[in-house]
Amino acid sequence: MTTNRNLIWLGAGNVEQPQVDFDDYQHILLVDARESAISALAKRYGASNIQIEHTIIAVETGKANFTTYNLAEFSAIKPATGLKTIFPGLKVNQEDIVTTKAIGEIVLSLNLDNSANTLIIDVPDLASDFILELQKLDLLKHFVTIIILSSEHVLYKDMQSRDKTEEALKAQFYQITAEDNTDPDLPYLTFTKNFIAQEISTLTLSNAMLSEQLESVTKELDINKQQAEQQKIELTKQLELANQLVALMKQQTEQQNEELTKQLELANQQVALMKQQAEQQKVELLKQLDAAKTQQENLKEELAQVKKDFSSQLVRITELEKTNCELLQVNTDLSKRQQALEHEIQKAEVQIDIIKELLLKP
Repeated sequence: MTTNRNLIWLGAGNVEQPQVDFDDYQHILLVDARESAISALAKRYGASNIQIEHTIIAVETGKANFTTYNLAEFSAIKPATGLKTIFPGLKVNQEDIVTTKAIGEIVLSLNLDNSANTLIIDVPDLASDFILELQKLDLLKHFVTIIILSSEHVLYKDMQSRDKTEEALKAQFYQITAEDNTDPDLPYLTFTKNFIAQEISTLTLSNAMLSEQLESVTKELDINKQQAEQQKIELTKQLELANQLVALMKQQTEQQNEELTKQLELANQQVALMKQQAEQQKVELLKQLDAAKTQQENLKEELAQVKKDFSSQLVRITELEKTNCELLQVNTDLSKRQQALEHEIQKAEVQIDIIKELLLKP
């Protein structure tokens, strides 16, 4: 498949220099600021693949002061300075405020899709500015060949020197491959893109970046390794401390278990003793209860007998009035005895209640 090659010639003039074979290109764009040059080009070239454009080119689209000199091909936006050294008779014919078109807009309008194109910049006052702008817009990559009208003199005000222009292009891997010195003061320099040098630079840069990344990763790995070693040492210390704590806790637990076993055995002994004592107390209380019941029965029988005797004595009172004093004494004695017996009965009942309560406790 044939590569579509384009030629852009800025400041085309009469297209006499530099010498270019138009047959090598599928599309050609000729741009000039002068109407007279455009008219001559239009009459000269009628091929469909040759586009002619009347435009004043600048870095940016806008307004600019354009100076026309008596040497029309050197008319420019920037004022002439060193050009007057080469052409002492150079004079200003006219100054106009004109509308400019950006170099980037012109290149983008062609929709270039490869790098096999040629750019001729026959606009010396802005050549370096165009190079820098195209690089900034990433459009310089579309040109394998760049031809520039150059000079050892600074031809216009604020124009970059030849050395600066060469440095700018060399930084983008362009090398001077030809120099047309038909006019020694205004030579045409042909710069050709060295793709091998660019590829080597790209690979070198990539290699340097990879080396930096590798060094960074290596350092990071070393740091991570060092941190891992430190963590390992710290974890080992923590593990040893944890094992010591576990052993200590195990020892303390065993001691506590032994102590609790002893306390449990002692408690069991105390419970057995208390149970034995409770059984003994229960037996004793039951005996006391039986004795109290027996005593209560005896006291009741004795009280019944006393009551019976008292009744007999009352009957005899009537019969023994004569012995009233004596019976009164007996009666008093019996009353006292009755009181004492009743008191003993009450005590016995209290004791019985106490024993019942003790027996009913769990």
